Amino acid sequence: MATQLTRVRYAGLDFDTHEDEILARLQVKFASVFNDFAVSSLGIMLVDIFSFGLDTISFYLDRRATDNFLVTSRTLASATRLARQLGYKPGPASASSVDVQISLDDTYSFPVTVPIGFQLLGPGGLIFETQESITFSIGDTATYTVTASEGETLTSVFFSDGTANQVFDIGNVPESKFIVGTGTNGQSQVTVEVDGTEWDEQEFLQFGETDQFEIGYTDEPPTVRFGDAIAGKIPESSAEIRVTYFASSGVNGTATAGTVTQSVQPLVVGFDSIGLNINNSEGASGGSDPEDVNSIKANAPGVFKSRTVNVTLEDYKARAQSFVDSIFGAIAVARAINVRGSSDDAFLSSRLTNIRSESAAFVPTVETAVDAVAVDTTSIATSVAEAQVDDDSLATDIADIASAEDAARVANEIIRTSSGIITTTASAAAGELGTIDVQHDNIVTDITAAADAADPIKIGATVRVALLGYLTTMDTARISAVAKTSEIGAQSSTVLSNVTTITTELDDIDAKAITAEARRSSIRADVDAIDVSNTSITSTTSTLLIDVGATDNNISDLVQEVDDHVDSFLSNECKSNLIEVPVLTLDSEGFYVVPTNGLQKSLQAYLDGAKEVTQVVKVTGADNQLVASEITVLVGILTGYSEATVRSQVEAAILDVLRGRAFGATLRLSELYAPVAPEPDDIQIEGVEYVNISIIGPAGRIDSNGNLPVEEFEVVTRGTIAVTSEVVEKSLIGQ
Repeated sequence: MATQLTRVRYAGLDFDTHEDEILARLQVKFASVFNDFAVSSLGIMLVDIFSFGLDTISFYLDRRATDNFLVTSRTLASATRLARQLGYKPGPASASSVDVQISLDDTYSFPVTVPIGFQLLGPGGLIFETQESITFSIGDTATYTVTASEGETLTSVFFSDGTANQVFDIGNVPESKFIVGTGTNGQSQVTVEVDGTEWDEQEFLQFGETDQFEIGYTDEPPTVRFGDAIAGKIPESSAEIRVTYFASSGVNGTATAGTVTQSVQPLVVGFDSIGLNINNSEGASGGSDPEDVNSIKANAPGVFKSRTVNVTLEDYKARAQSFVDSIFGAIAVARAINVRGSSDDAFLSSRLTNIRSESAAFVPTVETAVDAVAVDTTSIATSVAEAQVDDDSLATDIADIASAEDAARVANEIIRTSSGIITTTASAAAGELGTIDVQHDNIVTDITAAADAADPIKIGATVRVALLGYLTTMDTARISAVAKTSEIGAQSSTVLSNVTTITTELDDIDAKAITAEARRSSIRADVDAIDVSNTSITSTTSTLLIDVGATDNNISDLVQEVDDHVDSFLSNECKSNLIEVPVLTLDSEGFYVVPTNGLQKSLQAYLDGAKEVTQVVKVTGADNQLVASEITVLVGILTGYSEATVRSQVEAAILDVLRGRAFGATLRLSELYAPVAPEPDDIQIEGVEYVNISIIGPAGRIDSNGNLPVEEFEVVTRGTIAVTSEVVEKSLIGQ
């Protein structure tokens, strides 16, 4: 009987297989009574209907079968249900948080309190609620920093019907938002009050008739679940159930620096509206969506295997990778390394590599600096020689000035003496002229009197006239002599004034010459000092080169000593149990970044609380394990398509490949080509005729096939992507 059943291909459950099997059965079993295989026949119609029905039934059977196994589950609901059976609760969303600086824009005569839950407005209408209160005292002008989380506090109210295992849908969660729930570290953001009494949230309902509830964060919509009087109490009939929760946008709730600057509603104290100055100097961090199907599949088995205690590397990886902190965000990817030597310690290895690199770069840097100093010392020596030449030239100039000054002083004394003689002569001339003037006046008086009194007979008229003419001429000469004497006196005064001016200028020249000589002495002293310093620098740089070489050797020796020391206590013989857990989280674009200190410390405390007692656990940010890829892309774009649009689509497809990569996963060219290369039956990006992709960096790490391999403790992420394009006509090949 078994051999008669082998004909049926039970693995082929599609329409065509069912149809072929039915037709084959008809031809074998009913060949004598049925031979009408025309498409329009009634028999073929029935075969088609049966094949369709069997295909549909097979599809649903297949879906039911796959949703009964975690590894093949397709929906979030089935993955969540199966994870519950393993004791694993899928992680809820977490809110992004930001530090906000708040101050008052005025002073007030009463205290001002900004309460917990005060709402601030972020970019795109995002709401941030303060997670702590601050109080400004009377006259307080200080600026305070508070942490605010993206999201808003909402409430749902239900009424119990008194039955066991009640489940209520929380249907008023805003679209595109999620309930931020208990983090892996136990920090809950949900409160449930039953008739005013607060009940406790549990990851899963625990045995015992106690006040407890459970939230289904990945249910659609989210749910709140109560017990059956065996695991958890049953809320009494008609009891009011008030659920208060925090709804966040998860990974989309980000805010860049300087974008949270106002409140949603004014702050009112009493009847006064308070003016606030609000700003965020740094962007928001953290924020994650609820765990998805793929993440549940990866994390649930590992957490189940750990049995709530971390012992193996898989335990640490599973717990770290599924870790969520409701305030600081979630871990995106993690590794666990059992460190048995310095080469296994990714943190230590990266730091020692940095030391070696810095040391290797230090020597040529110093050598270059020493070469530059040598050039400078040569230049200084040249400048010193030139300064000495200038000094000699300056000395000659000073001597010339001194000679010219001496000659000027001699000339000035001659002028001064001549001016004195002129002045004396002019004074004497003026005195004699005064005497002559008196005598002239007396003669004129006597002659005039004699002439008037004389008898014209005794003194002829001619003689009288001649005497009078002589007197007139003499008077004219006297007037001219007086004028010239005055002119000589004026010129003598001018000469004396010029002599005074020249004397002042000579004194000034003399002072400047003294100053120049002092400056020359100072310059000569500086030049001598520079020359000495230059000689010292040359000697020092030579010694420095020797010291740097010795230091480089010492650093290499020290690094080797650290390696040997770490190896001595981490070796297998010593049975050391150092577990290193490098972790990464996601930025707002979905790429790996180093978690904040708060998230790392929170994970550290969580792992320490669940570790095997003999183990030492160290959580590290895997910043040195990130390998930034460098990719170039040339796209042939068909005529009529926008080059900018096609290029952006190609870049977006490649970025998707670079998101969420695993530790140790090689970046292969085939992965980059898959979402963008044109396929005849499956056009991924319209307008692409061909594409050439190359991985060009990091330098020295590309293998012979053009792939980017990485160590098992490294992970590839986004670096640079250069996309260029050229317009081409559509190929006629194959048409």
